[in-house]
Amino acid sequence: FTTRTVQEEEGILPYSDAPNIVVCDYEQFDVKVSDWSHSEYFWAGGGLAKFECESASESVMTMGALSNYHVYLTNVKGVVDGYDDLAANRFVNPSAGAFSYHKGHHFIASRKITAGEEIFADYGEKWLTSRAGTFADKIPRRNDFVTAGTILRTIRDSFLESAIEINDKILSLFKDSAGILDDRVASLIPSTKAKYNSLTENHLDEDEHYAKVIAKSSVMTREVDWIKENGLCMDNISPRKSTIPLIGQGA
Repeated sequence: FTTRTVQEEEGILPYSDAPNIVVCDYEQFDVKVSDWSHSEYFWAGGGLAKFECESASESVMTMGALSNYHVYLTNVKGVVDGYDDLAANRFVNPSAGAFSYHKGHHFIASRKITAGEEIFADYGEKWLTSRAGTFADKIPRRNDFVTAGTILRTIRDSFLESAIEINDKILSLFKDSAGILDDRVASLIPSTKAKYNSLTENHLDEDEHYAKVIAKSSVMTREVDWIKENGLCMDNISPRKSTIPLIGQGA
């Protein structure tokens, strides 16, 4: 979460994420993903990392690991921050090669983020589809939000001038009908009048509007005071070259 409003293209932090660790060709070895610590937080290798091996992944710490993913509300993007191999001389110092030379990613806002919003990184929907048969099957995709928004707008248009008043029973019927075709879309359809009213209180004639309203209703926004009282501040986790000679970067 952020306690301040971040403008589009503005950095979330004034410096990069912690130094990232390049993981090489792990799929070519007889090693299960579960054998790697931090394996759920691998990113595709970017920048100079992709030159280290045939198939490079990156273990991206702090911001890259702590940010959740929302298929519709993604609000940050990572930019590779650079490479520094001056911490140790490859020909003289025995510590050379024992630490990462990659300085991490600098995360910037891909849209305006208001204070109290959660920060969502873009894992890509492949992160979900590659986990078929798990909890990921039930997580709505972007197109599911769009479809649910179209359905919600159709329901609203149908009953806006109707003599029949919409109620929980009617909404449950729509929800159950949608569930016959797609469970993920059905999970986004309101089943109570109170929920329906909260989603349709602004009568706009745009399917995208309803998709966004549904998406926002699926997450929690916190008060800034609550975040400050209950959260852990990351502003002071600053990556830089260690003050201990010849051991590379840290945070």
